[in-house]
Amino acid sequence: ATTPDRLRRRLRGDLDTIVLKALQPEPGRRYASAEALAADLRRHTDGLPVEARPDSVAYRARRFVGRHRWGVAAAAAAALLLGGFSVVMALQAARLADERDRAQQSEAFLLGLFEQSDPYQASGAAPTVREALDRGTAALQSSAAMAPETRARLYSAVGQAYYGIGENERAVTLIDSAHALHQVLHGSRSPEAMAVANQLANVLRTAGQYDAAADLYRTILDVRRATSGEASPEVARSLNGLALVLVMRGRSSEAERLLLN
Repeated sequence: ATTPDRLRRRLRGDLDTIVLKALQPEPGRRYASAEALAADLRRHTDGLPVEARPDSVAYRARRFVGRHRWGVAAAAAAALLLGGFSVVMALQAARLADERDRAQQSEAFLLGLFEQSDPYQASGAAPTVREALDRGTAALQSSAAMAPETRARLYSAVGQAYYGIGENERAVTLIDSAHALHQVLHGSRSPEAMAVANQLANVLRTAGQYDAAADLYRTILDVRRATSGEASPEVARSLNGLALVLVMRGRSSEAERLLLN
């Protein structure tokens, strides 16, 4: 370590300051004795703050870090780990709170449907399933406070309920609304949007809207093949739906080729 550059780096800092203090022309600014100079040199060797340098928090901190590099590194790593853990826990808590709120909103909506169907709560005759669903849909569409994710799920659920009682047009309208919301919330190619799109295609197929159903199945297939792979269950379900459309349109040979894939 005797090259000029290495010596310059070695002497820079506290050693430089010690030498400059020892060479001060005014006696009052020099070390009081050789012992005081030796003590400052020992402090430098031990990594402690030296008397020759003006005291400051930043200087003492640098000296401390220099003496305890591994301990400071371990403490910093632990602090980073703790900070990261705290962030993860905060995000997890926010996600759980969001899921709880959505569940409570869904529960309140469904309980409202049942209360409307309760002959002890309703005035006159109990409403039919269609009437209960109509009232629930009106309440769902007018609720401004409901979270978009909850609204999308309930649109899908109520749409399926309409589908179950043969009200295909109402089912298409609501599930299409759910699909649009999922596209905004999660992206047009997201698994959530594709799942509701496949649900919509199934309803369109049952409603006899074969061209619209086939187009939607093909769009879903393109996305699912690109994101999930040809052998995924999602691709198989969409292929099955498209094949059923082809069978209903009298194109059984084409449907068979799809199913054999």
